[in-house]
Amino acid sequence: MAKTKPEKVQSSVKNTRRVIVLGIFYVLGLLLLVSAFGLQIVEQKFLQTQGNNRVIRTVEMPAVRGIIMDRNEESLAVSTEVYSVWADPYILLDYTEYFSALAKALNMDEAHLNELIRKREQSRFVWLKRQMPPHETNELAKLNLPGVFIETEYKRFYPDAEMTAQLLGFTNSEDVGIEGIELTFDEHLKGKMGRKQVIRDTKNRVIDQLPIVEPAVAGNDLVLTIDRRVQLAAYQALKSAIIEHNAKSGAVMVVDAWTGEVLALVSQPSGNPNNLQHRIPELMKNRTISDAFEPGSTIKPFVVALGLESRKWKPESIVETGYQFKVNGNAIKDVSKSNSMNLITVLVKSSNIGVAKVALSMPPEVLWNLYQNLGIGTRTSLGIKGEQSGRLGSVKPWQRNQFEHATKSFGYGISVNVAQLTQMFSVFANDGVLQPLKIVKNSPKPSNRDPQRIFSKGVNESMIYMLERVITDNPTTKAKVANYRVAGKSGTARKIENGRYSSSKHRAFYAGFGPVSNPRYVVVVMIDEPSKGQYYGGAVAAPVFSAIMGDTLRILNIKPDGLTELPKLQLISN
Repeated sequence: MAKTKPEKVQSSVKNTRRVIVLGIFYVLGLLLLVSAFGLQIVEQKFLQTQGNNRVIRTVEMPAVRGIIMDRNEESLAVSTEVYSVWADPYILLDYTEYFSALAKALNMDEAHLNELIRKREQSRFVWLKRQMPPHETNELAKLNLPGVFIETEYKRFYPDAEMTAQLLGFTNSEDVGIEGIELTFDEHLKGKMGRKQVIRDTKNRVIDQLPIVEPAVAGNDLVLTIDRRVQLAAYQALKSAIIEHNAKSGAVMVVDAWTGEVLALVSQPSGNPNNLQHRIPELMKNRTISDAFEPGSTIKPFVVALGLESRKWKPESIVETGYQFKVNGNAIKDVSKSNSMNLITVLVKSSNIGVAKVALSMPPEVLWNLYQNLGIGTRTSLGIKGEQSGRLGSVKPWQRNQFEHATKSFGYGISVNVAQLTQMFSVFANDGVLQPLKIVKNSPKPSNRDPQRIFSKGVNESMIYMLERVITDNPTTKAKVANYRVAGKSGTARKIENGRYSSSKHRAFYAGFGPVSNPRYVVVVMIDEPSKGQYYGGAVAAPVFSAIMGDTLRILNIKPDGLTELPKLQLISN
């Protein structure tokens, strides 16, 4: 039977709908095919990279810092592997029920841990604990808590602690040098961080390790000129003296004058750099280079040597001293009063009047140039950061005022540090030649300073003789060393407070060398503010010099030269 017109219209509509629906499906299918082609073929590399970026992470690998060793290659500073724990608060706050176990594993107070994490809840990083020994992370690793991560780091350890504290300095938690040798040679000691890739899960936990992208490179080792045995002897002697005399502080340096190598460098008070609470300026201050002071009578041998060089003076030359010597209306006085004395006795009795007259017999420029050549007012070649250069000042005031010139001859109005004074006295133990100081055997920063002759050989031999007489002619001296001939000079200087010299606060010094038969080793001692009665260098610092010099000569197997009477050095005769 033939369809009516309404039926034909209804059938046509159905066909149209079918075509439209099928067309939509065909278009969707085509779009899916195009999209799949684009994703699988055209954009495959890009999408893989983007996907990997969400699970693969590049992390840094720490580099071990170079070892610091003494001259005999005994370790003074080493790095040990430790672990530090950090957290992602964004993830970790979903697991608060584990905070108690986490605090126990970290040996932390739970309330403190909770506060630490919640303070950084908008952050993706917070340190929980730094530099833990490996065995302390065992319980933490077992938790395998999402959002908590253990990183390998290196912690610096100083085996000799207080004994080398100010010399070596220390590193911070990032293994960066902060003070001393660690700071000065940081670029040489630190290594180069490596890089590796890891795969993390959706909770940011590492689930797989990928090949290393760039391996870590260890830092370079550093061999110092320090002799650990001499360092220990100096440390013990100085610490004992500081306690005995209730002194504020002190410093000692021992040097091989022939090479300029520093064998010991010690300061007191001292702290243990392995203990974070000890890393304070008062305990970590390297006073051998940071404290500048007026050298007092320790400067007098150089003035006398200058007088000998001028040929205006001989060791036997008589100096009229008397009770006092007025210069431009100012009186210069001596502790030991004598009408006259020869130049040897001027040193033995440490006569201010005697050295002042020697200095004033020459133009002021001559003494000023000597002090400059000796390194006063200039940092030493040690190169350790934090060194004070001391003060020499301009020669003009010396030229205008004879009293200014005179006071410089007995150590007032100029300043040096212990390292400078040691370098100066090394001239007498090195045939009259100033050898620049060095503290690193394999230094990446070689010194650009050359040895410089200061005194002629003849004058230097006379000075050795005269400085030995300073000790041998004083029956009560405390500077003598059993079985060895030594030479030296004490010094005492009043401290300046509020622009004036204090009557109650002093610095005591002793500087000397040995053995006299073949001079080589120099020891300089500085004691700041001894407060138990005695304060003169000969009483306070001389015994420290004696102890350290004796130990040094024995440690280095130097043959005793004071067992029998040996030929004395001859004085220059012209």
